[in-house]
Amino acid sequence: MAWPWNPEIPLLVDQPVYQVTATAAEHAGQGCDLHAALKARPETRPDNNGWRRRYGDHTFALGPLTDAIAGVHGLCAGGTGPRTAVPLEDAVTRVGATFSTLHPGLRTYLEHALERYFEYHESREQELGPLRYIGLSNKWTLRPGSTVMAWGPLYENESGAREIRRLRFDRARAEPTVWADLAAYVAAEIVTDRPVEQVHVTEIGLLDGIERHLVRGATPQQAREGFERAVRPKARSVIEGAVRTPGHDCDSCKFTGGCPDLVPVGGMLRLGRPAAWSRSVSAHDLTQYNLCPSRWYMERVTNLPRETHGSDMLRRGTAVHAWIDSAHHRGVPCSADDLPDPADGEGIGIAEGVLTAEEYRLARPFLRHHVEACPFRAGPLDVVLAERSVHARDDAADVVVVAKPDMLFRRDGALVVREVKTTGGHLPADPGAALDRHLAVAFDLVLLANGLADRYDCARGEVQLEVLTPEGGALFTYATEDPVALDTATARLRGHAGEWAHDTTWATRPGSHCVSCPVRRWCPDRDVHANETLPGHPSIEDEEAPF
Repeated sequence: MAWPWNPEIPLLVDQPVYQVTATAAEHAGQGCDLHAALKARPETRPDNNGWRRRYGDHTFALGPLTDAIAGVHGLCAGGTGPRTAVPLEDAVTRVGATFSTLHPGLRTYLEHALERYFEYHESREQELGPLRYIGLSNKWTLRPGSTVMAWGPLYENESGAREIRRLRFDRARAEPTVWADLAAYVAAEIVTDRPVEQVHVTEIGLLDGIERHLVRGATPQQAREGFERAVRPKARSVIEGAVRTPGHDCDSCKFTGGCPDLVPVGGMLRLGRPAAWSRSVSAHDLTQYNLCPSRWYMERVTNLPRETHGSDMLRRGTAVHAWIDSAHHRGVPCSADDLPDPADGEGIGIAEGVLTAEEYRLARPFLRHHVEACPFRAGPLDVVLAERSVHARDDAADVVVVAKPDMLFRRDGALVVREVKTTGGHLPADPGAALDRHLAVAFDLVLLANGLADRYDCARGEVQLEVLTPEGGALFTYATEDPVALDTATARLRGHAGEWAHDTTWATRPGSHCVSCPVRRWCPDRDVHANETLPGHPSIEDEEAPF
């Protein structure tokens, strides 16, 4: 009998077959519940209006790595006949050569990660003795049609110790998790020709090779108790999920083609043909891609570890947005009285509990010029969203479109997108210059014209761009009813989106921005502009990431 489930969506096939992964159990209640429930039902198919997700090559960076791990163990184990075991160091070198066909940044990272992984493996064998590799997709059937799975290399030694490893792109974390409880259970239950005496669950940071032991030598009974206590309720909630919440899961969901919560904006990107594979895009994505396709690929597709460089610019922008969002929750116009000068001993006013004193110091010169442009000063408005993402779908391009306006509101029959940008430089000279500088304006205006305004029962749309500097501010307005502005925005968006959508090589685009690139460690051209500085260079950080 199928577990009771009412997803309130049309299903073409609904089979009572369930598989809950350790990651899904750990993330239960986060993101879209329906997405998780559909993923946990591998043989259930929703009615997607004929859509099927199209996959790209190597979009999951750890896939080639785990293939390589298995390959190294195969070489080291040797075999019968003329095949003999290969020393570990030689096996790592030989298998690492298989990364040669991958993007050069991904290849550099994977070579590094493979070496770090087997450095840990060697040290672990010194503690536990020789370890036999069992597998990667480790499953245990609770009852017919009901399976739990932990994805990670699993090993055992001759004395009954088992270790399952969670691979982290960056650094390992020390906190116990539901993932570890499910992994320990699966590791304890899988049957081989060796009895299980104790179970270890270890996270390995592939950036530095440092491990964190989350479960240390648990008995099989302790692993079962941990599963019943921490995992089973989570697994049950996963398969019961029915609430739809558009978010970062949309471009990988089985229901994307039929989901009514994605605003239909067919043809918005003007691609002429579908993108190279099903994917999502934001104005930030396109800005980053235009700066350097390789950087976009390494950050957004393969999720390689980044070096974060804190700066006053980043802290200032974050602080300005946090203050404005908090102030606007009051539903009243912002005023100069809301921005006391701490030098006068007046404290930080309504920023208390929102910003630190240092963050307020950075933001206040910019916020002083927000007061005159505050949207509440122009009269009543109906706030639709604030600091939350809008998710739409261009079915012709097979792309989920994501925008995160600072505010989305209705006023006088128009749906208005308000974008706030801060800069330490000069204000744009006119609306055309402002549109050229900030791709988010073109993105938002075309989004409004292609279905977002209709979604909220508005006959027209408007983008308000508020630009703040320490010396002044300006407000630029763009309307969907203005054919020149809309045509300009459409052409600009099409120019950016077309190259991005069909690129499959992600070449580097060296420039002065390389100096501050967070993934430059993996880039083959990282030293081309090593001695340059960035005075006044336009940064993609002015375009806030939507999620």
